[in-house]
Amino acid sequence: MAQLFKLTMETGDLSQFTSTTTGSGNTLEASATAAKEGSYGLRVDVNGNTNATFGQKDDSGLSVPVFRAGWWFKMDSYTGGSGTQRLFEWRDLGSFNGQVQWSFDGLGLHLRLVVEDDSHSNVYSGMPPMPDWNNWHYYEVRLVRASSTSASDGEAYLLIDGWPIVSIQDLDLYDTWHTPNQFIWGLSGIGGTLTGEVFYDDMEVDSDETNPLYAKAEPFTSRVADNPSSYQAAGLCEGGSVGSGGSIDNDVTSALNGTSGGIHIDAGASSAGDPRAFIAYDTTAAAGRLGHVIDFYMDASNLTMGENDDFDMLRVISDHYYRQMFIELEEYDATYNEIRFNLYDDSNTNNSTSQYQITVADEHRITVVITYATSTSASDGEAKFYVDGVLKETLSNLDYYDADGRPSTWAFGFYSGAASIQDSLYIDEINLRHDNTDPFEGGGIVPQAAITYHRRRVQ
Repeated sequence: MAQLFKLTMETGDLSQFTSTTTGSGNTLEASATAAKEGSYGLRVDVNGNTNATFGQKDDSGLSVPVFRAGWWFKMDSYTGGSGTQRLFEWRDLGSFNGQVQWSFDGLGLHLRLVVEDDSHSNVYSGMPPMPDWNNWHYYEVRLVRASSTSASDGEAYLLIDGWPIVSIQDLDLYDTWHTPNQFIWGLSGIGGTLTGEVFYDDMEVDSDETNPLYAKAEPFTSRVADNPSSYQAAGLCEGGSVGSGGSIDNDVTSALNGTSGGIHIDAGASSAGDPRAFIAYDTTAAAGRLGHVIDFYMDASNLTMGENDDFDMLRVISDHYYRQMFIELEEYDATYNEIRFNLYDDSNTNNSTSQYQITVADEHRITVVITYATSTSASDGEAKFYVDGVLKETLSNLDYYDADGRPSTWAFGFYSGAASIQDSLYIDEINLRHDNTDPFEGGGIVPQAAITYHRRRVQ
């Protein structure tokens, strides 16, 4: 690795930055309160305003648009700020090159990666939930150059604690004109009146994008150790969030469909806010796809639910806040739960199947096969909802075509629901595809190249 710089804040002041900006009423300082490593970190305190407050480090050590930037981050408090905020930014002589953003949309905090390409177009990642924001985690941006000036195979990643959370693929990112030489930590853009305090520590930039700045850890993520091919070989990445008392792990108890390990998601304390605990996968579909498939096994036999309690066992998030999909589980009685599928279409209309009973004591295979409409003006999309291989219902005549409503994040677990729900949900054999091949009409679901993601794997 070739480190350009590392801002440890151990000088006890802001002298490691080339320049700083402190908005009126706000505070930017080296503080012991903000220290993750050593004695000092960077404290950014915004006091009910939209005034940018940040530190900037200038460095001309890069010759091409390739780098890794990493830092420890914790949001100590947060209210307001209904717009989009910038928590890290890179620039070329003051011109925008890329950002890590966070926002609040009424459903919670979300992250997004934005990169400017060679055509001066801003390219956006999906917006997964911001995991465990009030605890320390290591954030890392990785920028990979395209292979030539005419190629569109550049890549950008946002990793947390060494795991990819969001990515942007197929970037036209080769020209040296936007090689970054300014790096900004703090709130360089505040979209709505914000009161909050965020901490940064050990901010660094490296010119080698192939080596991680942080060794992978699993504070809130889990892999299905015995069955990686169903998502890793297809190129899906991992993330997750644990609310108060919740947990996610990989164990034998949660193994379904004859495997030796699965995902064990514990709902945690009833006092925990949503989302309590989930594991999420971020994907980016290539252009020209005809639909997508969700296929997994679940077991709710160890859940404690009250009659009519329900929760989102799966929430599928798109780039458009309100165009989401849900698989909802509700207790009917001690013997049966009820399950249904919901899809918000391009007009933000909720299309929902009926509720179907499944036995509490058994594992079940849940599958949804979605075919997009043929054009933005057509309403000929459909969604088939299967339980244990049996077609329960088809939602027809769907207005579901627009790109910003298509899946970017798939979150399994306790995303939202009744606080009284306790104990364990088991998930296994997750298969996600960006095409509309029906596994029950021949061919089956197998890992394959339909998901064009991670051509160059994050190390």
